Parts: sequence; C-alpha cells; structure tokens
Amino acid sequence: MRRIAILVCALCTISTSLEASMRRGAAEIYHTLNRQVRVVFPAKAAKSDDHLHVALDQLRKQDMQYRYAERALSEQSSPHRAYSNSHVERGRDFIDALEGKEDVIWGFAGGAGSLDVVRQIERSGKSYDQPKILVGYSDLTFLLAYWAKKGWPAFHGPMVGLTEVTDSISKIGLNANTSLDPLIDILKGKTRELTYNFEIISSGGSDEATIDAESGVTGGNLMLLSEMKGTSLEVDGKDRFIFMEDVDSDPTYIHRKLAGLHRSGLFDRAKGLIFGDVFLGVEYHQTLTRRVLREFVEEFGVRIPVLYSTGYGHGATNNVMPFNFPTRVHIESEKADLTFRF
Repeated sequence: MRRIAILVCALCTISTSLEASMRRGAAEIYHTLNRQVRVVFPAKAAKSDDHLHVALDQLRKQDMQYRYAERALSEQSSPHRAYSNSHVERGRDFIDALEGKEDVIWGFAGGAGSLDVVRQIERSGKSYDQPKILVGYSDLTFLLAYWAKKGWPAFHGPMVGLTEVTDSISKIGLNANTSLDPLIDILKGKTRELTYNFEIISSGGSDEATIDAESGVTGGNLMLLSEMKGTSLEVDGKDRFIFMEDVDSDPTYIHRKLAGLHRSGLFDRAKGLIFGDVFLGVEYHQTLTRRVLREFVEEFGVRIPVLYSTGYGHGATNNVMPFNFPTRVHIESEKADLTFRF
C-alpha cells in the first residue's frame, strides 16, 4: 500500500508539473527560446528561385540563423499546382519544424493550404508540447488558431516571401511597403515594447479606461475565423482582444461574417475588438470600413471597445501584431493605445 501511495504522489507531482508548464504565459515562454528560424511553406511556394533566394537573403543580412527544407518544395506534386507541395509533404515539413531545434517557425507565403497542415498535426495524435514562436498571417490564421490553443507566442505579421524587398520579383502586390526589420528586432530582443495608436469606433461605454488582457490578442483573417466556427480550431474570445483583417471585399460580405461571429458567441466574453485593414487602399475605403463597423456596433449592441487602424494585414503595410502576449489597451478621448511588452 505504501508503494502505491508513493506512486500516486509521484504521478500527482508529474501532473502538477505538466499543468504548471501549460500555464506558462507566452511572454515567459518567449524568453526561453533561441530565435533560430525554420522557414516553412504550409501554403504557396516562391514564385521562382530568385524569389526564394532574395526572400531568404533578408534573414541572412540580419544575421538570423535560418533553415528550410528543399524537399518541402515540389509544386508538381501539388494538387492543381496551387500549393508548395502535396498536402502530405506540407504537413510533414511543418511537423518536422515543430519537432526541430529551431524555435521560430516563419511562414514563407499564404494563399491556401494551412488547414490541411493542421489536419495532419491533429491526425498524428501527438501533443507537440515544445513551445515555438509562429510568424505569419492570411492563410496561416489556421495555424495561429492552433497556437492560441497552446498559448504560445505568435506574431501576426509579414511573411518571408511577401515584403518590399521581394515585391519587384514576386509581383504579388501584398505588403509591398513592408520590411522584416521591425519583426527581426523583436525576435532579437532589441525591441522590448510596442505601442500602437488606434481609432475608437466604439468605446464600449467608457470614454476613459485601461483594459488588461493576460491572454492578449488572437484572431486573424475574418473569412477564416468565420470558417473555423464549430471546429477544433474555433477561437475562444474569453478575456482576449479579437483582432480581424480581411482582403478587399464588399460591405455585405463583411457584415455577414461579423454577424455570424457575433451569433456564434465569439465576442460575448472578449475584452474588445481590434480591426486592421478590411477594405484596402484609398481614403474612401477607410471611410467605408468605419461606416460598416459603426453599423455593426449599433445593430448588434456591441458593448465592448471596437478599435480600428490601417496598416495591419493585406495592405501595402503590415505592422506586427503580437498574439497571446499580455496586452494593455488605454482608451482616452477618441484614441486608444495598445501596448505589448516582451
């Protein structure tokens, strides 16, 4: 009996240790990682060899240690040649990154395909409890949602293959005025705090307030957040700020997606909503975004702060939005400050 009691106590100790590890916040985890980069291709590939080499050269010039697997690239093996490789090989490449020595997993490009990668991660039956940093946006919203479940540090921001340096070669047109340098400064520890200014669409009932969210920001592309409803990746808005952006769409589409997420209960326990670029481009589109968001707030009686700024998402500029780090929003008058500390 004594041996059994000792064994039970030992198992309890192990369980408590694992729970404590799972409770570690993204900021605490962040400071234990080595910042070596694994470039992955869960969606589309480079447009050409030149595109790939110029993109990777951005990391080399900043003395960032990086690696990628050449076997990950085989468009001829891809269904419809729409992805960087077959669904199976893209999944293997990402799982290899999860199991590898590099602590930063940085997407090369978006498009489509990341959901297939998540499916393979889930089908493997493994928990993958070694924390990593994820960098990416757009189609990588599916992977950002997986990271949110883990509570691991992530950055919604520019991908290696979509920057001001690569745009003249890739001619994709996304993030054409965006540099990787601010994100690299964060990863190197040169930047320890970020503060962004946002416009207030709705203050949530208070003209002056300070709101803290220990679990920080989560979200991503509006269309994909809508697609994740009712799945294993469904975003939990409890005590978080929900960030959303989208590719240029019409107002009825945006209204329908927001209405669906509202009806799903995503916003019920959220601390606030943060919007980046929704309708891209000129001032008219920014005016349209404001109008659509105000109509959404009024129609559904949204009682939490709703903030908006250009420069986040699929536009020419894609500022870094940290995910899962403790976040503070200070609301005063017509402006709101978002502050992140690393």
